[in-house]
Amino acid sequence: MTKRTELAFTGTHITATVLNYEGIVQFGYNDPVTFEVEGSTFTTNAINGVATMEFDVDPGTYTVRTVNADLANGELIVNA
Repeated sequence: MTKRTELAFTGTHITATVLNYEGIVQFGYNDPVTFEVEGSTFTTNAINGVATMEFDVDPGTYTVRTVNADLANGELIVNA
C-alpha cells in the first residue's frame, strides 16, 4: 500500500489525513474514508486528502481507526 491515514482529534472532530509513503498529503484523494469507533462505522468522503467526522460523545476513552481496503489504516485513542 502506498497511502496511509493519520488521525487527529480536535475536540469535536476526528480528522483522517491521507498521506503517501513519504508523509505528503494526497490532495487528489477524494474517495470515501470509513472510520470505526467502538464497533460502529461511519463513512465520509475525503476532500483534498482530508476526511472529517464529527465526534460528539460522552466522556470516556475511545478507540478510533480507519478501516479502508485501499489504505494503510491508522488508529487513535481519544480521551473525551
